[in-house]
Amino acid sequence: MNPRIKQLAEQAWIDTEETFGSFVDEIGEINYTFLHAYDQEFAQLIILDCLEICKQREQANLYGVKEALATIREHFEVEL
Repeated sequence: MNPRIKQLAEQAWIDTEETFGSFVDEIGEINYTFLHAYDQEFAQLIILDCLEICKQREQANLYGVKEALATIREHFEVEL
């Protein structure tokens, strides 16, 4: 697995645990709310990472990056 993806996955897990507790509930069953929230958090962290790359490239005045940044933000409904 790509080291950055692994780092984002671990961060998403930590963030989700802070909000939802364990992925196993009190009676030992899988907490599907946790897993759903984890999936969303992980996806959002990946998108934010992509947006940050675009933002850095935009500062370097690379053609088309500003439009790509806006398109990614709009498509995924995520703010940087």
